[in-house]
This record gives sequence, C-alpha cells and structure tokens, in this order.
Amino acid sequence: MTAAHHGSSLVPGGVELAQVNIARLRAPINDTLLVDFVALLQPVNAAADAAPGFRWRLQDESGDATALLAFEWDADGSAVPPPPTSEDVRSIVQSD
Repeated sequence: MTAAHHGSSLVPGGVELAQVNIARLRAPINDTLLVDFVALLQPVNAAADAAPGFRWRLQDESGDATALLAFEWDADGSAVPPPPTSEDVRSIVQSD
C-alpha cells in the first residue's frame, strides 16, 4: 500500500483534517452495475490529487485502491476505501 502525499506533513497548528466515509458496494467492483462508477474513478482521483489542500489518498502502486483490502473486517472487499484527505475544510468545499 502506498500513499500520494503533497505538501508539508503538518499544517499550521499541528493538525491534519481527515474525512472518512465508508460505504459498501452493491456488487463486486467488476460487475456491470458499477461500470459508470469504475469509469469515473481515475478522473475523480486525478481531480483530488490536483486539488488545493490535497494531502493523501489510499492507493496501490498503480494509483488505484480498488484491489486493496482496506479493512481486515471486509472479507468480501465490498467496502469502498476512504476518500482523499485535505488540508482544511475550505479545501474540501472548494474541490466540489
């Protein structure tokens, strides 16, 4: 597992802001039900990487996270990995 990381390790004040949402997929990642979702992963990840305030996102060597088992309790691999972390709330809002 690797991480994309930009900027300093700490923002002024000595803290980082992380937003963690966990969702379960309705079907396996390679199911036709998720074709549109999968097609948007690369563009969404690229936008996150380029966003002001971007700090980190879970990914493997290819820059993707769909093959990673993010949580030990997620035996079927249906949990969606956490989204990118940002410098502050303003960065999250501005990246919408």
